[in-house]
Amino acid sequence: KLKNKLNGLISQLAGWKPDLFHSYTPAQVAALVSLLYNIGEGNFKGGQTFKSFLAGDVHGIIEHGFDKEKGFVKQSGKILNGLVDRRTKESTLLAMDLEKGN
Repeated sequence: KLKNKLNGLISQLAGWKPDLFHSYTPAQVAALVSLLYNIGEGNFKGGQTFKSFLAGDVHGIIEHGFDKEKGFVKQSGKILNGLVDRRTKESTLLAMDLEKGN
């Protein structure tokens, strides 16, 4: 079931950005899938993170989606250390291939 869910999320990302695997590395796609899975479509599409995703702007995705203060690290307005840790690990996947031009 989880494999089907993850494949569905990859398909969803590819539906929004058909050149997904030309714009992002597999590690970056994994980080994006993890974020989408955890925050849901509405939250993912509802702000600057999604705009950065569509633009292929990895720096913007990291800033708006994974930052330890302004990323998706809050619940009921309160920063949760567990979410900060998760986003830090995910952002590492996003950043590891930035030297390749993404």
